[in-house]
Amino acid sequence: MSEEESKEMELRFLRPVEKIPSRKRARASLYDSILKEFIESSLRYALVEVMDSKPVSVTHALKSRLKKRKIENIKVLRRKDRVYLEKLE
Repeated sequence: MSEEESKEMELRFLRPVEKIPSRKRARASLYDSILKEFIESSLRYALVEVMDSKPVSVTHALKSRLKKRKIENIKVLRRKDRVYLEKLE
């Protein structure tokens, strides 16, 4: 086996790149904006309307943001294909 063939086999599942792309942070700010809007509102219950994401993803992202920000008086609930926020008393 030549050196070239050896290299080819080593890189069978990998492709070299110049650099790693930077992260996109738009989603985090979207969920932060949703939480900020809900916190500042006088609503006790609200339906979250994020049309371009799956309800499971929205639920997970919101719960994650609440945990990271240590907000304990808001609950995220998913019922069928809808996501709801609830302010706890």
